[in-house]
Amino acid sequence: MTLALRITGTVPLTAVFGQAPSGSGYSEHFIESRGVKLHSLDWGGQGEPLVILTGFGTPADTFGDLAVGLRDRFHVYALTRRGMAPSAVPASGYELEMLVADVIAFLDAKQLARVHLVGHSIAGLEMTEIASRWPERVRSLVYLDAIADPASAHAVLQKDPLNQTPSTGAVWAEINRWWSGHSVNFQRVKSPTLAITALEGRRPDIPPDASAELRSRAQEYWRTAIVPLKERWIATFQQQVPQAKMVTFEGADHYFYLSRGAETLTEMRRFYDSAR
Repeated sequence: MTLALRITGTVPLTAVFGQAPSGSGYSEHFIESRGVKLHSLDWGGQGEPLVILTGFGTPADTFGDLAVGLRDRFHVYALTRRGMAPSAVPASGYELEMLVADVIAFLDAKQLARVHLVGHSIAGLEMTEIASRWPERVRSLVYLDAIADPASAHAVLQKDPLNQTPSTGAVWAEINRWWSGHSVNFQRVKSPTLAITALEGRRPDIPPDASAELRSRAQEYWRTAIVPLKERWIATFQQQVPQAKMVTFEGADHYFYLSRGAETLTEMRRFYDSAR
């Protein structure tokens, strides 16, 4: 299941979009973070370093089109998080502190003193931590459907009439130990920032065999719980990060960097132009 509100996703993107992204021309690399092998891609390019951080369940190559579209002005990298092949999948070590340490280990291994960060989904939490704790290492931030507050999301998901959860599996179970109670605070984010958020007015994931009564309850839940929740996230982010540029993609899904890639790239390039 892929919900616009979700900060995770495990649906194979080839199943959702029919084919993998077309971006190519990268080299493949591995670094180690506290004994765990992490996979990354390097598209090359001109200019300052830009690092894309994947969401949960998506490898680095899903950002190929975005990377190719940005490498005329940046040297573009993407990091596949631990728990997602071809990075290692350890049985433990998925605390937020460790996930943040993985990103810092990558920056250090590549000798990237200061970077532009782009993060999808759960990567927004890592970006926020890095920008708050090491602001000298961040030139700018781009949140791609990545400003969710996990604790409030978890509370609302408990009321879902379809009994959906953000994800499943052993890796997600480890992450969920802290995710479900984590409240994000953006107040220390001071760098130039862009946040693009998907907002769907109607629920997209109701099973085709659901009864009319269940469909009605699921749509009512979406309208009265999910949409207001995302609107509160947007309002909170705007209040806590007043310098941020906010963009809402109406009717978009969680993977809009693929399904609406041209629009995403346009907004990002416009943001980078204004941040110079």
